[in-house]
Amino acid sequence: MKNQKLIFIHEGAITNTIVRMYILDKLISYGFDIELWSLRFLRVLWNELPGEIDYDNYYRLESFREFKEKIRDQDRFHTVVISSISDTFANRHVNFLLHKERYVFVYINPYNDVIVGKGYTMRERIQLAFSSNILRKLFPEIKKILHNRILKPLHHLNFDKHIIACREPRILAINSSEYEAYLALKSKPEKEFHEKYMLFIDIGYPTHPDMPYFYGIRDLDEKPYLYAMNKFFDLIEKKYKLPVVIALHPKSTYSSEDFGGRHTLRYKTHALIKDAEAILTHFSSSTTLAVLYNKPTLFFYPRYMMEKTSKAVTKLIWYAESFGKKAVIIDDVKEESIEITPFAEEYRRAYIYSIMTTKEHENLTNSEIMIPFIEDIFDKLEKGIEMSLNS
Repeated sequence: MKNQKLIFIHEGAITNTIVRMYILDKLISYGFDIELWSLRFLRVLWNELPGEIDYDNYYRLESFREFKEKIRDQDRFHTVVISSISDTFANRHVNFLLHKERYVFVYINPYNDVIVGKGYTMRERIQLAFSSNILRKLFPEIKKILHNRILKPLHHLNFDKHIIACREPRILAINSSEYEAYLALKSKPEKEFHEKYMLFIDIGYPTHPDMPYFYGIRDLDEKPYLYAMNKFFDLIEKKYKLPVVIALHPKSTYSSEDFGGRHTLRYKTHALIKDAEAILTHFSSSTTLAVLYNKPTLFFYPRYMMEKTSKAVTKLIWYAESFGKKAVIIDDVKEESIEITPFAEEYRRAYIYSIMTTKEHENLTNSEIMIPFIEDIFDKLEKGIEMSLNS
């Protein structure tokens, strides 16, 4: 398309999974002129990932200065910026610059929010505050208040008017990435396994590269975790007379040997969930596919997770409660007490239509939703119409 450039900016390395989730492949094939920018200065931890793309129009920007020079070199009257850069204090300089330069930019969030309608009680807040250095807990809250109450009003930036997401707030409703996978897979008969199996959705714990960023921890020993997990899988297999297959997280470093020789597959999670007899999970966002297919599901965690990452386990417990379920501690569990049950329909439907899709869009793909929206933006730019996104 003539004089219609899309620039996608992302925190850290861009992988093929990111290309798929943000429908960049669809936008390229449709004919938009697209550049992909990895803002590596934002998230150093995410700069060395397996599967990083190798595109001619892929740029690795190592500093904010480099980003500033490159964005100011574009023709903003024929350019739309698609962003995965969230609205946080740490990312403020990127979003403020886009706003200052009067670019039309939209923040796209295809991720499910794993916690629904749940917040910390006062007791839980006190426990979390004093679980480690209180100053380490206090500073992020101060930054959040500074960002939302002072800096954003000072820059006249209403970030909510830029959001395309699968849940509120948003200016355009899209499907979650898991719902997109559901639409693509629901009519396909192919199977990864022809035998019956139960599936564990791996989250790469505790070696996932996001752990230091989200929970402030690093260099945890995975051996106690894997010992508890394999012992539990032995118990599950004995009770249900079915093998446990492992759907490896894309960033996971685990192999079949780490899970006692069990089958492990990477980049097959969605298809594996579709055909599984039951799902075993911590709090992977892919669990929501189990909701769509209404698979019997068990939320669980070993005691080691609570000892090392209590905040993560608190979220896991809330995640299970979002679906009317209770997360199980597996270390001392007895075979007769294990029950893997389907989702209650009231929780299931509420989650699907508030988090994953809408009644209006449940039969449409994100490309069918977003491409007309982006075309309309370019049409207004061509006509010189001031965009309300930049208010």
